[in-house]
Amino acid sequence: TPAPFPLAPWQMAAVLKLPVVLGFGLYRGGNRYDLLFEPCSDGLDLPRARRDAALDALIRGYAARLEHHARQAPYNWFNFYDFWHVDEQQARTARTAPGDPPPVALAGGARAGDAGLGAAGRGR
Repeated sequence: TPAPFPLAPWQMAAVLKLPVVLGFGLYRGGNRYDLLFEPCSDGLDLPRARRDAALDALIRGYAARLEHHARQAPYNWFNFYDFWHVDEQQARTARTAPGDPPPVALAGGARAGDAGLGAAGRGR
């Protein structure tokens, strides 16, 4: 099952017309960490007519950055729960806040996150 990424952070940034900055803290050994910040968007425009496509592109870009950093430092990434095997019914009805739409659907029937670490983990 693809990873269901929440939509609320992207929707909130669009409503508030704020930029999105990704932040990563990578452990380098000993007491050393690299803190990395990357601009993700200068401001989001999510017009109703193409909102799903715009959210799809944002989440794919986010998943690509996660994949990049996980490949650079694979031992920095741990999930202490079964991230990739979410119950199908739960994934279809997942909400990040009351009234939020379900996780975004991608072309071909996949859901957001399919292009990220899951694709690498499944040998695609």
